[in-house]
Amino acid sequence: MQHAAPPMRNRLVSSRGWWLAAVVLLGLAALAEWTQATPASQPAAVLPAGNDAIQHFLQAQRIASSAATPAALRSADAAQWRGVKLPDLWPEDEAHAKAGAGWYRVVFTARAPLQDHGLHIRVLAPGALYAVNGRVLSVTPDTLSRSGSAEAVFVPIPQDALREGDNELLLRLSVLPDRSAYVGSFRLGPVADIRADYQTFMFFKETLRQMIVVTALLLAIVLGSIWWARRGEVLYLLFALVCVGWAHQTHNYYATQPPWPEPAWGISIAIGDYLTESLMCLFVLRYIGRLRRWHVLTLGAYVALSAALTLVNGLSDARWWWAWYSQPWEFTPFVISALYMLLLVQHAWRTRSAIDGLMAAATVTMIWASWWDLSPLTPDLQVGESVSLLPYAYGVVVAVFSARLVRRFIDSIGEVEALNRDLEGRIAERTQEIRVSLEALAVAERERHAMEERARLMSEMHDGIGTHLMVSMRSLESGRLDPLQAAEVLRMCLEELRLTIDSMDDHGNDLAALLGMVRYRLGDRLRWAGLDLRWEVGDTPPLPALGHDGALHAMRIVQECINNILKHSQASCIRVCTAVDNVRQAVVLRVIDDGRGFAPSAIDPLHGHGLANMRRRASKLGGTLSVTSRPGETVIELLLPLPAAAAR
Repeated sequence: MQHAAPPMRNRLVSSRGWWLAAVVLLGLAALAEWTQATPASQPAAVLPAGNDAIQHFLQAQRIASSAATPAALRSADAAQWRGVKLPDLWPEDEAHAKAGAGWYRVVFTARAPLQDHGLHIRVLAPGALYAVNGRVLSVTPDTLSRSGSAEAVFVPIPQDALREGDNELLLRLSVLPDRSAYVGSFRLGPVADIRADYQTFMFFKETLRQMIVVTALLLAIVLGSIWWARRGEVLYLLFALVCVGWAHQTHNYYATQPPWPEPAWGISIAIGDYLTESLMCLFVLRYIGRLRRWHVLTLGAYVALSAALTLVNGLSDARWWWAWYSQPWEFTPFVISALYMLLLVQHAWRTRSAIDGLMAAATVTMIWASWWDLSPLTPDLQVGESVSLLPYAYGVVVAVFSARLVRRFIDSIGEVEALNRDLEGRIAERTQEIRVSLEALAVAERERHAMEERARLMSEMHDGIGTHLMVSMRSLESGRLDPLQAAEVLRMCLEELRLTIDSMDDHGNDLAALLGMVRYRLGDRLRWAGLDLRWEVGDTPPLPALGHDGALHAMRIVQECINNILKHSQASCIRVCTAVDNVRQAVVLRVIDDGRGFAPSAIDPLHGHGLANMRRRASKLGGTLSVTSRPGETVIELLLPLPAAAAR
């Protein structure tokens, strides 16, 4: 039991940490709820002009009046004008709410020489009218921004609308029932400077956000393609969906008009927020290796419940998004994002990895930007005077997380390449081992062939030449053999020795080449004997049976035939013929003479071994030997089977 105490204590400490985190998150959600329920204070921080020529107006006069033109407004009682601080959110009382419209007025000074001026202001209202010295300069469309934030407006003021000294600038805003109108601080100055100020603001408000959206969608395509190619990489699919969700959310920050009518667009934005944060949580859990089935089921149920509540809220009130953060449920995505932020921070602390630290820092930045956008420290941001930081924080998270996934993909490729290099090295080593083994086998095979050749030669010399020489030597010693007979015996032994040596040459298993060697070796004997040799040898397919042993057997058969003809047949002509017999699927070798013939059955087996030896050699070649003889013609025919390839 004592050994179980430390693990139990660690689990209790870990549980207290998670309970503390949950309490902190709930406190942050409650503070955010209180922040949104509490009206923002009216004074705004003075923004730097950025150019001495630009006049920045943080105060104006306001009047509630339904007058449609500056001329109609002149009849208004001057006492009804009241001073306000800019930016201003109104109406603030019942009297102004019933008016339906209101006017703002500032007085600025223009000095000679007069030049074109410009006005840069941020307005949130269905429509606005701008006039200088009673001259209407611009009327904006009677529409309301979907994004819920002020739209930046640039109004050129031509020099002929100005006069030296004091000039009056009027701005008329409409007020919808149960709504508020917003007007930001006025920026007046030379038209080039005001246009540059306006373009800079629009770059950060729209262009940069659009670039983030396009980048997120392109990354979603790339990551989705990786998942499509490797279906097991679910991590890439999850973050591709997160990128699409964040692009959808960021689009809502600068889109002035929804792509489809309300409340459908607002409902899709709200549901997309729940879904995106849930997907991001699943991605983080999968990335750190802690994703479980109950996580998927829980977040899926959360998204389904959130979608149901959003549909009920959206369909019951078409203007539900104005009270977006006044409902506690709308803060649950913030709580989920804070939870996966803590998971990433914990993972980065455990791994001590630089890239994991960057991912955790990017997530912390996103949470901080979200909180800053809702914080009471930034009242101007809440009413639209400044630019929201959350879309840019989204961009940072997308960049860092995508870089991590790309690096993960590159590392995977590197691991595969390392494995391939290792495999190639092993294959090369194995190939070298096989090459050495094959060389050793080749050497052993050559040695075996050499030994077999030596054994064959020794056998042939012992059984053939050796026997003849031994018999001849004894005959000479006993006086039964005269010198001429001894010379004949020696000549035969020399022919056999030469044929044995010829059989060792590389003849490619060609029967014609072997017969040519026999002709070369025995041609002189035939000429001395007065025999006419007719050579009718043609090309035949290579025969595998005509190896070194087989070649010698074939040459010995032909030699034996010629020796018998010279000794016994009294012939005058010998024909040597070859042909291919397609019927019997064999190569046919015939040796034909025109001698006196003989009866093969009448040969004494005790004294005539020639035919028996020839048949024995033919059998070793896998063939057959046949003899037909009559007076005037004797035919000895050797059939050698064709190989299977040649037979087809």
